[in-house]
Amino acid sequence: LGVELDLIGIYSVAVTLSNIVLLIPDAFKELALGVVVQKNAAEKIRTYLRINVIFLVVTSIGFILLGKWFIASFYGQAYISAYYLTLILFIGDLFICVYKVIHPLLIADGKQITVLVYLGIAVIINFVLNMICIRLYGVYGAAISSVGSYMATGILFYQNFYKNYIKNS
Repeated sequence: LGVELDLIGIYSVAVTLSNIVLLIPDAFKELALGVVVQKNAAEKIRTYLRINVIFLVVTSIGFILLGKWFIASFYGQAYISAYYLTLILFIGDLFICVYKVIHPLLIADGKQITVLVYLGIAVIINFVLNMICIRLYGVYGAAISSVGSYMATGILFYQNFYKNYIKNS
């Protein structure tokens, strides 16, 4: 889509940093796999969500304060512009952690089709936003597109979780 190769390299650094932060929600996803069959699974999932959101907010604040130094130290000064891209992607991380923690519960409850539909919607949103935003904003458009699809995913999964597990409890 006409994005320069050096900018793609900078974007890949931002994606890598964003994915590193998602290691904690991934660990909680594994914990969630063990609790989805237990009584009060929804309450444990809510606790996991709270812990992950707090972790991601604290990590984001730390990155706001030290991110430029971190990137310059570990990747070099040439990659400093990955800082703002990473901050954008961190917004999406808040929403994708919702998916990571909730989806094992939906799978355990036999809602694989729901999960597939929600993820399909996210893919379509990401594709459409990429076609629009990358042309307009380059790598920043790619980050915005990712955040848009992550937001849709997190909102869909949380809405289902709230409707089926929280509201009626």
